[in-house]
Amino acid sequence: MPEPTFAETTRALCLTGPMLSKMFGVPAQSIRQARLSPSSKGYRPPPDGWEAVLLDVARKRGREMQALVKALEAAVRERQAL
Repeated sequence: MPEPTFAETTRALCLTGPMLSKMFGVPAQSIRQARLSPSSKGYRPPPDGWEAVLLDVARKRGREMQALVKALEAAVRERQAL
């Protein structure tokens, strides 16, 4: 699997520009530019250390999704038992 880009990762995590701006302590414009294609004239590199920060976010989201899956499975089992 190819290494994910900043833009792909932030889209997959449904993180908005303002959320990322606050998370990284950088202007929103910097986030917009980091999400551009590297071949774009306005492209700027993402904030330093973005991979580790977004890895933490992804892990947290993963745990939240697992908890949701378990809760929904329990609800379905309960309804089917009626």
